[in-house]
Amino acid sequence: MAVALEALKICETLEGILKGTFGPNGLDVMLNSSSGNILVTNNGALILRSLNLENPIGRTIVDKIVSCCSITGDGATSFVLLLTTMLREVVALTGIRANGIEIFSRQGRSLIALSRAFFKLESTLLEDVVVPVLDGIVIKTDLEVEDFSLIKRRIIRLIVTTLNGKFPISTVSHFAELLYELIIKTWNSSVMSLKDTVLHMIDEFPQMCTEVPGVPVPSSQVKPGILIPRGFATEQEEISTPDFMFVVMNCSLDISGPQTSSSIRIRDDISLDASVQWKRNQVQKAITMFQDYNIRLILSSENVSDLVLHFCRQRGIAVVSMIPQEYTDYICKCAGVLAIDSLDSDNLSELFVGKGISCGLNTVSHHKFVHLQFDTSNHKFSPHHILLCSPAQGLCKQYYIALHHALKCVKMSFSEDGKSCFIYPALVHLNWP
Repeated sequence: MAVALEALKICETLEGILKGTFGPNGLDVMLNSSSGNILVTNNGALILRSLNLENPIGRTIVDKIVSCCSITGDGATSFVLLLTTMLREVVALTGIRANGIEIFSRQGRSLIALSRAFFKLESTLLEDVVVPVLDGIVIKTDLEVEDFSLIKRRIIRLIVTTLNGKFPISTVSHFAELLYELIIKTWNSSVMSLKDTVLHMIDEFPQMCTEVPGVPVPSSQVKPGILIPRGFATEQEEISTPDFMFVVMNCSLDISGPQTSSSIRIRDDISLDASVQWKRNQVQKAITMFQDYNIRLILSSENVSDLVLHFCRQRGIAVVSMIPQEYTDYICKCAGVLAIDSLDSDNLSELFVGKGISCGLNTVSHHKFVHLQFDTSNHKFSPHHILLCSPAQGLCKQYYIALHHALKCVKMSFSEDGKSCFIYPALVHLNWP
């Protein structure tokens, strides 16, 4: 029973640290680490990870709270407050005094009392007290209704509650509208339910959100399609051909055969000329095959040599090279195509060819992006992208994490069948319309 009392003391200490950060207008906590670094935040999970508790019980409690928050995305402070209250009830019902002396003389009787306390908490407190109160104040919104303005108000209130207290109100308002716009546009262009759409956005958020430092926050915007954080290697501004075809490549056009540690020794200029000519013919053969399939855009995760770029310019094929692998995978997933891993065949299957609608260069400050939109009529959804702007890189990262957590909070508000969402007026920012 001493463990329960020790856990209560630890939780009360944590409660004293985190209590002021709770709620929409929670205050920040300033922590000074042993290395001299200063942390100012109201994120409960981040504060708990920064405490470095030596007590094994304290470490266990913190680890479980942080583990829970890694799944839900939020709720560390609420977890501590609820756990502290529960432990107070356990200590009171089992007869443990403040000085650690137990009323019951035998350990068996103490264990029975503890079991009864947990049973009372589960059967009486939760079912008879907490659940009816929550059911009485809950606001249920049907997600299948025609009134999108009602759905908008409910979702934005959830987002504002998640973001409020972390950033200025003007920034919170702008990001709430922006994130709602991203959710609704992705939902309206898909055959998935709103709940499944939000789940998809949470999983794919690293590819759906691009951080742009050095740009004012109001410049943040939602764009249809995908923004690739690269420029055209062929020095183009846009592809003018309507309904063009494109391919995604995970290999180079001018590499023949397997790459090994061995090398070919060329002894004279004649052999060198023959080798260069053979390589040139191989590249021309691949480019001609692409031209036969009306390919006007090549998206490559590998570097593209000057020789390949030269032939692509001659044939009017745009090239985007050195694309991060996670972006090429996301493009293939959204467009419903396969990436080309080798060019051993002379024929190009339709499974590797995507149909593009538009592709152009999008410039924000000194940052360049290739803005790609493609035909998604035969797929589950049409992707949308959010440009997240801020004056500094660190702020960009904070905004990114906050928006990702807000999506997780929206997900947790849905019912099990995904047809409605729930909010509690006492737990949300009520000043929002």
